[in-house]
Amino acid sequence: MEMAIVTFKRWSVTVTILAYISACIGCSVTEYVPEQNEIQQAQRMIDQGTQYLRVGDFESARSSFLVAEELGLAAPALDGLGCVSLLEGVLHNAEKLFLAARAADPEYAEVLGNLALTYEAQNRYDEAGAMYVEAIKLMPNNYRVRNNYSVFLADRRRPDGSVNARGELLKARALISHPIIENNVEAIDQVLNDKTSMVSRDLL
Repeated sequence: MEMAIVTFKRWSVTVTILAYISACIGCSVTEYVPEQNEIQQAQRMIDQGTQYLRVGDFESARSSFLVAEELGLAAPALDGLGCVSLLEGVLHNAEKLFLAARAADPEYAEVLGNLALTYEAQNRYDEAGAMYVEAIKLMPNNYRVRNNYSVFLADRRRPDGSVNARGELLKARALISHPIIENNVEAIDQVLNDKTSMVSRDLL
């Protein structure tokens, strides 16, 4: 009988200690907030990763985006990592990373255009179209998304696709004069005149 009492006392002490430790851990856990210099460094890493992407150095781009994520810019870093996967053709991983970027910061709308490209590459055209529309609604000044959406519309082989695509391209051109956009306007005009040509997308 005495042994049972001792065991009970030890168990209650253990429970008390565990409860105290849990309470202390719960009180001391705070979300890490990066300092201003870390945010600036993370943004430099994002910019650096983007430059590496544009020259096809995926390994360096990935490293830059990973550092940016560690420094506290999760959404843009995950978006960049998704772009690496998209350009490498690993579509399921690209989608996962783009969705993670969206979850990390629902206000980070830049990821939507890249998610649309991923859905398009996966032949998920309804989802791609919806994502393009949402991206343009949230970022009407994003000429890259408008350009890519116009290519998407032209590729759908609908009777009004090229006409709608041209309208989107003209909106993109109103935002910025860019060689890809100019090439696509000419290509769409040729398509509308029953000539064959190719239109081009732009990433990031």
